[in-house]
Amino acid sequence: MAAMDEFREEREAMKHAGWKEKLSYFWDYYKIHTIVIVAVLIFGVSYVHHLITATDPALEGIFLNTVGKDEGTTPKSLLYDFAEDAKIDTEKYHFSVRELRYIAAVDMDSNNIDTAVVTTTTETSQTIAAITAAQALDFITGPHSCMEELAYQQYFIDLREVLSKEQCAKYEPFFIYIDLAIVEKIRDANNALELDDSIVLPSGTEPDEMEKPVPVMIDMSHCKKLTDAFGYEPDMTAFGIVANTTRTENAVRFIDYVMK
Repeated sequence: MAAMDEFREEREAMKHAGWKEKLSYFWDYYKIHTIVIVAVLIFGVSYVHHLITATDPALEGIFLNTVGKDEGTTPKSLLYDFAEDAKIDTEKYHFSVRELRYIAAVDMDSNNIDTAVVTTTTETSQTIAAITAAQALDFITGPHSCMEELAYQQYFIDLREVLSKEQCAKYEPFFIYIDLAIVEKIRDANNALELDDSIVLPSGTEPDEMEKPVPVMIDMSHCKKLTDAFGYEPDMTAFGIVANTTRTENAVRFIDYVMK
């Protein structure tokens, strides 16, 4: 009862107190409640705003080893130019792109191995693996040497599964292949925890020399949209659609746009 009497006395006193005293009293007794309520309101407003303004991804890609780029062009600007060409509403959809360094064919047994090279390649490999596992990646493009390694790790889909007959006929001269027989040898060696140094990767542009050729990439070295903007060397720039993409249609439309 003593506590209740004290509470009544405080309330009665507050009736005749000034606004500063009332504010101080309120803060002393309801500080935690106020902070919690404000935090909940901020979170609620932020969440509702996110729901209202959030856009769905239209295309997500990785550009490997982009150097000497045109200062006025970025991978994202290229994709938004593609959106305009493909009539994709950028108020409803967004593009996500990453530029990563990747050094292919790192010789782990070399006496002169560069730690920075190993670190860069490992971090990029882990990033690609994580984004792919989350089904948040649609394509990768980069120099052929880098892309070939990823292709033999089976990152890319058989292009015959996603291109129409007309597109296959149109782009076949630019197909880059992997030999599925070599993929199987590499997989068997990995399963046996053995490193088979005798496995030699055949040229990706000579399917007749392969036992089981599968077209998984397209040579885009002639596409000035890529080579000029992102500093790719003129020998061969490859493009591959990630095998577990959920936006195959847009990835194929991007091929059509770049290959014009």
